[in-house]
Amino acid sequence: MPLFFKRLMWIGGLMSGTAIAVHEVFAQYGIQPDDWWLLIERYLIGGGAGIVFACKFTQTYGKDGQPDEEKKDKK
Repeated sequence: MPLFFKRLMWIGGLMSGTAIAVHEVFAQYGIQPDDWWLLIERYLIGGGAGIVFACKFTQTYGKDGQPDEEKKDKK
């Protein structure tokens, strides 16, 4: 998988993971979050998950059914 997609997956996972962690902290301590957080929370989680899905979905596979690795020139 190209480095660009790996970085996008990392960013998307971090974005979703952080939003889920904040949601769990609010739920654990019984804190009522502000309205702006309730508005953007679903988009942070869904957007990050969508980025990761798109990166994995566009990944190319070789003849053996395994994901193709980056071709590195060894000199």
